[in-house]
Amino acid sequence: MAYRATKHSATGFTPNFMMFGREVSEPVDLVAGLPQDSDTLPSAPEYVQQTRERLELTHEITRDALGESVKHVKRQYDKNCYRTQYQIGDAVWYLIKGTQRVKNKVRKFLPAYEGPYFILGHLDDLVHGTQTRGSRADILRPPT
Repeated sequence: MAYRATKHSATGFTPNFMMFGREVSEPVDLVAGLPQDSDTLPSAPEYVQQTRERLELTHEITRDALGESVKHVKRQYDKNCYRTQYQIGDAVWYLIKGTQRVKNKVRKFLPAYEGPYFILGHLDDLVHGTQTRGSRADILRPPT
């Protein structure tokens, strides 16, 4: 109950408000009492219309807030992210874990990498031509 009544940092709204269009009464409200409403209660169709409009506005504001939150999180991630630059002749290992299908063997005990491979050339920033000692040249994507 406490989680659903707490504002979310990314949306700015509580899950209760996002779901019901209003805040839900909590046990502390029974002790302290709810504030008196000076307005008269709307009729059923008016209440439905007001709730619908309130939910639509809330969800629109939340979509915008989540978009900004994603941009903020990406900026924070990119601050500590860097791409490894490989030079021709560098030895690299190729990640194969999870790609092998072997019967009657425990997968967690299989090797995770194969190689070493040696960089022969660059096709672009992520694709490099590699070759093992005594084998043909292969085009592989290095692990990122």
